[in-house]
Amino acid sequence: MTIKGLAGRFREAAALAVLLALPAAAKPGRKPVIVGVRVNPPFMFHEADGSWDGITIDLWKHVAGEVKIPYELKEYKSPDLRSADNKHFLPFEKNGLDVLANAVIDRDTEEFNDTSAPYYFTGLSIATRPDSKRGLLEFLGRLLTPRFLESAALLACAPLIMGVLVWRIERRKNKREFGGPQAMGLAAAILWACESMVGKSRPILRTWPARILTIGWTFGCIMLLSAATAKLSSEFTLNQLGSRITGPKDLPYVKVGARKTSAGLTLQKRGIAFTPYETDAQAVDALARGEVDAVVASAAFLQYYVAKNYPKSIVVLPGTFTHFSIGFGLTKGSPLTRKINVAMLDFMDTDQWQQVIATYMGSSTQ
Repeated sequence: MTIKGLAGRFREAAALAVLLALPAAAKPGRKPVIVGVRVNPPFMFHEADGSWDGITIDLWKHVAGEVKIPYELKEYKSPDLRSADNKHFLPFEKNGLDVLANAVIDRDTEEFNDTSAPYYFTGLSIATRPDSKRGLLEFLGRLLTPRFLESAALLACAPLIMGVLVWRIERRKNKREFGGPQAMGLAAAILWACESMVGKSRPILRTWPARILTIGWTFGCIMLLSAATAKLSSEFTLNQLGSRITGPKDLPYVKVGARKTSAGLTLQKRGIAFTPYETDAQAVDALARGEVDAVVASAAFLQYYVAKNYPKSIVVLPGTFTHFSIGFGLTKGSPLTRKINVAMLDFMDTDQWQQVIATYMGSSTQ
């Protein structure tokens, strides 16, 4: 073969190599994971520039960076993800989502989807307006319930009963303290029982039966006084909040607002009528305008939103009910579930995660 022929063959081989290399060079990158987000502070919300921020967003950014997941954030509305009867979540992929950033971990979600390990534990709380007309009579009316009066009567009778028992046991062998006329002996024993309730009694008992009885009396006093203190503390706290609504038991008798696809489902199950709103924020805004008397929503949301927007005109009652946990929702059988769990749990075991929580929730920790 001539040199000219070899050169031609070489050019042909080079051209073929270039053609074979073109598809590889033009091969697109990994398809981004579509992450569903919605406005739900303090977990997800828009900054002034339109970017997303919040507890969930910070966590997802870290997880995606660790697992090296390319992703896009896609805003969705809650009704889009639920069945026509509003009883369960639809498969996320029907809405073009691979991951749901803020999914409640329960049977409804798990029926057609998978979930990660939880990253936040919370429950429902009640927000209401303070009632400036509340006074001493209303406070006493709420304090002096039949149950509290029974406890107060027991607290009053207990030292009388203990005094009589001690007097009967000690009167013959301890005449110096409990002897003499019957009335004086009984009075001394009852006084000793009252003093022992507050830890000021003297060790004057001489018989073993009386000393053993005293041990039981000591523990009884602790329990009685603790119960009375807890009741008074609770009522004083609620009185300072100044609300006529004190807990879930009051909701059937007032106008309640709630997001229809969230807390509204719980209220429906309890048979409590409520005014539905598209978002929790709309419900709280309606409460501020006086359209409803109370709003039921996630404790985390109420604490964040009320502190930021209505710190003086709305109060969040202490305590939660209907507890639940929040995690990432994933499509059924997603290969990302395990990787996300490992990266997420590693991050939650660091001080950096506590700093993220504190940034949005103050001193609250998870």
